[in-house]
Amino acid sequence: MNIDFEKIKSFPPDRRIKALNEAKQTLNSEIEDSKKKMQEINRLLQLAESEESLIEEIIVPETKKMNIKDIFEKTKIKLEDKIKNLPEEERNDIEELAKKPIEQLYTQIKTFNETITKYQNEEEKYVSFNEEKRREIYLLALQEKRRAQETGEYRTTDKKDYLMTIAEKMLYKNN
Repeated sequence: MNIDFEKIKSFPPDRRIKALNEAKQTLNSEIEDSKKKMQEINRLLQLAESEESLIEEIIVPETKKMNIKDIFEKTKIKLEDKIKNLPEEERNDIEELAKKPIEQLYTQIKTFNETITKYQNEEEKYVSFNEEKRREIYLLALQEKRRAQETGEYRTTDKKDYLMTIAEKMLYKNN
């Protein structure tokens, strides 16, 4: 706010008092808004730094010869058993999430992760059972997407593979 003090000085006392009180209120309001913005900036900065550290942790594994078909079959069986034992609503949710494009799933997981981080930082509380369940559903959906990728049902690019890796790391980090 730009205050013209010279102009205010020329006002009669009653009008000057009113103008100065209004200016004071406006400035106090702007200070409060600025404090809220600073808190949001600090929260977003913390999230960005956290995300950056996740990105830096990605290590490209060394390749070694192994029978990939056997590994995928074992993973598929374990995943199918795990999903089969869940309530129908959760199975449907996992199936629906796994069918989404990875960019959309990544955005949902990132938003979920930001919400959990904000809740833990502001409330200093632990994650609830429902939030843990939601995290598990996201993890299973990502595992299903990985399985589909490995079996050739889902084609990825480097970017999509990168997003899946970051999403997995976000979910495991807060575990």
